[in-house]
Amino acid sequence: MGYAARTFSGKVGISRVLASVLMMSTATIAGVVMTGGDACAQSAAQTSFNVPAGPLGRALTAFGRQAGLQVTYLTSIGTGKTSPGISGPATREQALARILQGTGLSYHFTNASTVAISQPAATGGAGAAPSGAISLDTIDVQGAGNPNSTMSLPPAYAGGQVATGGNLGLLGNRHIMDTPFSQTSYTEKLIRNQQAKTVADVLRNDPSITQQSARGGGFEEFTLRGFGNLTQDRISINGLYGASPIVPMEMVERVEVLKGPNALLNGLPASGNAIGGTVNLVLKRARDEPLTRLTTSYQSRSNLGTHLDVGRRYGENKEFGVRFNGSYRDGETAFSRNKDEAALAGLGLDYQGERVRFSADFSYKKNHIDAVTPLVQVTPGIPIPGAPNASRNISPSWFNRYYEELFGMMQGEVDISQNVTAYMALGARDWKVGGVSGTPTIYNANGDWTATPTSWEEKYKNLTSQMGIRASFDTGPINHALTADVSRATRDYRYAGLSGSLIASNLYVNPMIANPNLPGVIPLRMSDTTVSSVGFVDTLSILEKRVQLTVGLRRQRVDRDGFNAAGTTVTSNYDQYAWTPAYALLIKPLENVSVYANYIEGLEQGTTVGATYANAGEIFPPYRTKQYEAGVKVDWGTLTTTVGAFEISRASTLSEVDPLGETVWRPG
Repeated sequence: MGYAARTFSGKVGISRVLASVLMMSTATIAGVVMTGGDACAQSAAQTSFNVPAGPLGRALTAFGRQAGLQVTYLTSIGTGKTSPGISGPATREQALARILQGTGLSYHFTNASTVAISQPAATGGAGAAPSGAISLDTIDVQGAGNPNSTMSLPPAYAGGQVATGGNLGLLGNRHIMDTPFSQTSYTEKLIRNQQAKTVADVLRNDPSITQQSARGGGFEEFTLRGFGNLTQDRISINGLYGASPIVPMEMVERVEVLKGPNALLNGLPASGNAIGGTVNLVLKRARDEPLTRLTTSYQSRSNLGTHLDVGRRYGENKEFGVRFNGSYRDGETAFSRNKDEAALAGLGLDYQGERVRFSADFSYKKNHIDAVTPLVQVTPGIPIPGAPNASRNISPSWFNRYYEELFGMMQGEVDISQNVTAYMALGARDWKVGGVSGTPTIYNANGDWTATPTSWEEKYKNLTSQMGIRASFDTGPINHALTADVSRATRDYRYAGLSGSLIASNLYVNPMIANPNLPGVIPLRMSDTTVSSVGFVDTLSILEKRVQLTVGLRRQRVDRDGFNAAGTTVTSNYDQYAWTPAYALLIKPLENVSVYANYIEGLEQGTTVGATYANAGEIFPPYRTKQYEAGVKVDWGTLTTTVGAFEISRASTLSEVDPLGETVWRPG
């Protein structure tokens, strides 16, 4: 959805105007990126336009999409204006002149793929302006050189809090009106305005998402479309799955939410799939204007923090970018005795050339929480007691959780031609998490509970890679947007835990509980997992992309070794594969209306049957989750609405008695 744009006031120069345009979305950006090439040839070529008469903003959006141009303008100059539209063949210049007829506005091309709409100076001499007017330099927003690129962000809607599109994995970046799925992309402006500290803070904007984990517990898990298991290690970063760190919002430019199964689009992470949907985090990049921002914060009882955000671009054409984010916070939160200390250092580097784009990201994060807030269980069969005061923390002060992580990632794109782009990505993550905690279990209506404290630690080493090629071409009247890629992700998982004696307390009265002083533990190897896949997708479109059919297929293989309690010997192996297809149809009966339907599958690792069943040791193939969805999207210019209906069926397992009278475990 979109929001009303602000207007400029006061005396400002071009540097501040450009920063304001990019950071506060005072400009509306419409259209799609045009491929590079000879500008004169493109100008002379004619295109069949179908831009209905109506509000100017809507007409410019339609023109940008049909011409393959990025159109930039201040929303204030287009407010209240209408366009006569255009229908039939015309050059870009002819079409734009017709669309602007009667508005008093003019245009000029800032490069081969970007056109700027402006208000001409009032009469009274060359360059003259009315008395008291503020003189602004030209606003120049550069477009990407190739529509196959995913390293340039889709523009934001007016108001700047949500974007006009996002990353769809194998499908690349798509405008929301060309996306046959349900997706929302939240921007940095929303993150800063809402002072979001975690992914959970941003996802509260979406009513279809609920947080399963306890706030203040140092761990986040979410439910999308009624299905859980969207954990932090199942979130992608810059479109890459399998090495995602637990990223603080200080480093994040956008939070992109895709609802529904997505095995074709994103593959299966080594930690498993979240079949109700997924989240992609886009890291910050340096902008054209220098940025130095120091933010201090105070929240809850005594939690103080500071955040330094510095960005610079270098080179003749500002092709080299550096963005640094560092933050530190410490103090008590809204929950009694709950203290949260966190430190972050993150560096983002990028190069934006004419045909080559590259980025590298590195981060280190450390976090320690005292009196970590736990999830609470209730013994079946007893009445659920009333909730305690919301700020009360039932954990003893020595319940704690610590977290430390190193992360690195590199991405690159090369434009082989104006319609073909090759890409690659490589990511690595080394992290550990542990502490002393327990799960309180309430055993009577008075709120009395018991728990077994455990000293534990987990270690993960993840490595993931991806490479592929995107191409667009025509076969007669049909346009193809084709992508093929291969990916591989590995995860080394280690764990150890040591339990102490049972402790007891109450929901409403928290007596002092002695610290058992459990010793630290050394994690042992539990499993090694390798997930590999090959994917292919083609979007076929006709009638100026008013009808789009997407067909795709991915083959995914899961190879997992399980180890004994000592972590020395392989005791189990899971090695299975599955083909997961997807089909989607999108039709635009009107320029601002999209009707879509899709069928797509999710994938989960199958079960290895336990020893208590007659078919013990049998390995089930990966479980499939199937989604059917249909919906309608309407772009109102500053607001986009989506109405959809979906059905998701998830695979299950059950025990049954076979014809021989033996109890077996079967897929349901």
